[in-house]
Amino acid sequence: MAELSKILGETDTKKRLSVPLMSLPPFKLGSHAVKFEATDEKGETWAFQCFLRKGGHPEPVLTKG
Repeated sequence: MAELSKILGETDTKKRLSVPLMSLPPFKLGSHAVKFEATDEKGETWAFQCFLRKGGHPEPVLTKG
């Protein structure tokens, strides 16, 4: 998995966070979700899940957890 560093803007924090797909771990065959962790500038770790929605929505979605 590639490492990503990004300064978050208003769109990232209030509407949606976009990240390059290459910075996420690969999806397992047959899976439409992957879990990963991010670390903030204070060293606190946050758990997220990225998933691909079914039904014609090709954009990945990030959620807590």
